[in-house]
Amino acid sequence: QFEVIDLEEGVDCYIGDDLINLFNITVSNIPCHWPDQKLEPTKENHNIDTPPEPNNSPAGTPIEQQEFMQAIAPYTDKNQQIPKTSFCPLDISIIRLETPTMPTDRTNHRQYPIALTLQPLVDEAVATWKADGTIVDAPIDTTWNSPITLAPKKDEHGKVTGHRPCLDPRHINKHLKDDVYPLPLIKEIFESMHGAAVFTTLDLKSAFHRFKIHPDDQHKTTFTHRGRQYMFQGAPFGLKPLSSKFQRVMHAIFHDLPYVQTFIDDIVIHSPDMKTHTDHVITAIQRLTAANLILNPKKCHWAQQAVYLLGFYIHQKGYDLDPRKVCNVLEWQRPISGLGIQKFLGIVNYFRAHLPNVAALTAPLDALRHKEAISDTDWTPLHEKHFLLIKEQLQMNTLLHFPDPNSPFYVATDASNFGIGAALYQIINQEERFIGYMARSLSPAERNYNTNKRELLAIVFALKKFHKYLWGNPFTLYTDHRALTYIHTQKIAAPMMINWLDTLLDYSYTIVHKPGDLNIFPDLLSRLDTPFKKIPGGNHRFQQANKSNRSDHTSKDHSSKRVNQGNATPTYAVHAIQSMKTDYFTPPDADRKSILQRIHSFGHFGAEAIVKAAHNEGLHWTNITNEALKIVQQCTSCQRYNIAKKGYNPLRPVYAYLPGDHWAIDLAGPYEVSLKGNTWLLVMVDVCTRFSILRALPDKRSDTIIHMLIQVFGDFGYPRIIQSDNGREFKNQFFERLHKAMGIDRRFSTPYHPRGNGVAERYVQTAKNIINKEIEGTRKDWDWYIPNAQLAMNHLVSKRLQTPPFSLMFARHMNTPYTLTDDKTTTPSKPISYDELTKRLDYMADIVFPAIKERTQLVIEAQKETFNKTHRIIDFPIGSNVVVKLPTRTNKLAPIYDGPYTVMQKTTNGTYLLKDMTGALTSRNYVPSELKLISQDEDIEGDIYEIEAVIDHKGTPGRRQYKVRWKGYTAKDDQWVKATDLNAQDAIDSYWKKRERIETSDSTKNSQTKRKNSFSNSASSRVTKRR
Repeated sequence: QFEVIDLEEGVDCYIGDDLINLFNITVSNIPCHWPDQKLEPTKENHNIDTPPEPNNSPAGTPIEQQEFMQAIAPYTDKNQQIPKTSFCPLDISIIRLETPTMPTDRTNHRQYPIALTLQPLVDEAVATWKADGTIVDAPIDTTWNSPITLAPKKDEHGKVTGHRPCLDPRHINKHLKDDVYPLPLIKEIFESMHGAAVFTTLDLKSAFHRFKIHPDDQHKTTFTHRGRQYMFQGAPFGLKPLSSKFQRVMHAIFHDLPYVQTFIDDIVIHSPDMKTHTDHVITAIQRLTAANLILNPKKCHWAQQAVYLLGFYIHQKGYDLDPRKVCNVLEWQRPISGLGIQKFLGIVNYFRAHLPNVAALTAPLDALRHKEAISDTDWTPLHEKHFLLIKEQLQMNTLLHFPDPNSPFYVATDASNFGIGAALYQIINQEERFIGYMARSLSPAERNYNTNKRELLAIVFALKKFHKYLWGNPFTLYTDHRALTYIHTQKIAAPMMINWLDTLLDYSYTIVHKPGDLNIFPDLLSRLDTPFKKIPGGNHRFQQANKSNRSDHTSKDHSSKRVNQGNATPTYAVHAIQSMKTDYFTPPDADRKSILQRIHSFGHFGAEAIVKAAHNEGLHWTNITNEALKIVQQCTSCQRYNIAKKGYNPLRPVYAYLPGDHWAIDLAGPYEVSLKGNTWLLVMVDVCTRFSILRALPDKRSDTIIHMLIQVFGDFGYPRIIQSDNGREFKNQFFERLHKAMGIDRRFSTPYHPRGNGVAERYVQTAKNIINKEIEGTRKDWDWYIPNAQLAMNHLVSKRLQTPPFSLMFARHMNTPYTLTDDKTTTPSKPISYDELTKRLDYMADIVFPAIKERTQLVIEAQKETFNKTHRIIDFPIGSNVVVKLPTRTNKLAPIYDGPYTVMQKTTNGTYLLKDMTGALTSRNYVPSELKLISQDEDIEGDIYEIEAVIDHKGTPGRRQYKVRWKGYTAKDDQWVKATDLNAQDAIDSYWKKRERIETSDSTKNSQTKRKNSFSNSASSRVTKRR
């Protein structure tokens, strides 16, 4: 089945959401975010797609490659014609080995034994050196001699493929001064390649040998081979000043060529396109040729999209780790000595730009670097964890991009309980390009910082680490801690800001809040050094709090101490956390209301919870509690659902001073149809004497009730007042005519307010209890017990009047079965004379009824005092805004209150007349206990329209919209309105009930269709078989 919906333009349709809700499928524990908002290593930041193969991915078209090679050929040929016996002509290339005239250390070292199988390699190398003029015969009287050693040669995967003879000049280097010429930072070399798309790496043949040693120092490089001594003219590999000297010469050669970068003898040329690259390469080759530096064409890589360089591979988007080098680290076995630790950490440190928090990662291993041997006892699980974690981090192979100085920078920071992290990136063509990231663990003191201060520390850390890129450049700083967005709006700097104020004010930036589930990458960086287990007992600060709490509990309550001993630590820890001093930020006045509304909308909790949540975000200002309370009072949803403490008018008891003047009536039932055909019980109570009259009725029609009332009035006389509830049997035209004809004052209690007719309600319950208890046998005999129940109720001493109602009504004691005697000889009582009857009436009128009045007034005053003390007396001012408690709810999710309404008038009996938002008056009045005062300080802008019906809906829960048909308007005026802007819960409920009925009906029809189709198919099948 498919539901076809006519969507408006620009509306996306997501298939599957309704089915998920229909089948009660829950998706949880994953952060939901839009792809263009999240800050984490994306596909572009990880080496997931197949990148250009380094050194084997020619740039440009085959024709462009051919033209490139043809263009550089004359220059490479000329370079190859450089005499091998020549040296670099630059004066700065001359190598000086300045040693003391009379060295105190030994200068003559014998040759190491060389394996017979490797001696031919030495012979070949010496012959080549001699032919190239790299070595010459040494003077016979030299006192210097260095051994020849064989260094292993490794391929690109780190495997040993051979050996290379070289000089061991360690005893010479001991006497040489350090060359202070700085080597360039590898990261700076890579960053200078921004915008490059074509790369060429050049390899020099015997590069160091091209630098000549000063004649006065050549004898110091003497070595012995096959009984003869030779000395180097060209500098041998291994001399201490050689690297700095070579870098100085490279800088002198290429200092005015920004497209050529060098790191000692590694040379890379980078250009934006093939045409430019051709010119760049030719210029570089010409410079090398002029310096007599010979290329090794076999090891040069010309015009490539990606190349290997300095342990990384470079391409147009950025630079990654060289997987060949990473494989060497991943295959590294557990170090068994301090020297092995040093070698491993040396390689790891080289890749530190790709290892955030490298210091914390390597710290446990670094502690073992001076041990001669590392035993199993020394190598703990912590060392193994960090050893494997370093390898795991290297495997991530995160791509770092070249910074673009013409694009804005973005910084994202985060802090956890154990570390801080920061990432620097740019957004180019809607793609996040990471330039660098940093992280470090927090010191023990920093871990005691409150959240605001830790997050601020992360920002300061980022500003210092990325100072080179950020200083002088306006940038955007993202943080998941909302309070930090108010750094620049503080009228008075918070104490925690003072120490870092100079740093914070030295940069130009805008702080933007990014929720935690969108600030993923910095969050991960801040948690790289999270320990596996917390130290038992907590840090010193919590221990002090624990100690303080223990003393408090001990001094105050011994029983409390016994209870808390079993589970003390969690309680103390929570108390310590809550009592930690917090530095807060103060947002601008204009933002405070939106902050409180945002916090309140997340769960619709009360003012206290709002204030605590604001404090957790690091925010506070004067009068925040009152403002939060105001937000709750103005919230429409809270007005409808929050149960308020009931309010009441001051107690106004109903009373009368003479019997028969005021009757309260009510009905009880329906009962089971009696044998006499009765189903209802009419209860009448005289308000003055509490005398009750009970009559069984066959139904509760108004004419039936009126007929019974006339009979009673025929016995007791017409009353002045009759009060009842608002039942239709009492509130109709028949009763109205009766009251007018007899001059009776008709009074009604407030709807849904039983207390308004409390006398009759209470006596109804009494009558029902007596009848229910006296029934013996079938329930259909219930009306047989009514006379006895009435007699019992009237014989009961009234609590208010301290006299049976019967005695007050008839001015005599009631005759009961146990007061009569069977003694036939007893003389009958003397008849009462007329004068005695007159005196009795006077006594009742002059003494009894005034006493009843006085007694009633005392009781009433006591009741009023007690009621007013124990109940919340409230008065709703005219014009105030209220919501009305709904007497019934269709389900547990239905609102408790409806509204808002405006108080128009307070009646004399204490009820309120209301009007709705359209200005229409309500159909009835309301008592205070049905109302809840709300805050509606803001005027509702625009016109108010009444909803006729909800037609359709769209969107998901939380972002729902409804298509509304306005009352008095046609379908062309229908509008889509946000659910939060509608005050029409009844219309919305009706819409969903209608949809549910339609879906149920469709489901039933589909089931019937399927059964019909199934029957047809089976019948067709049987016919086929007969055929």
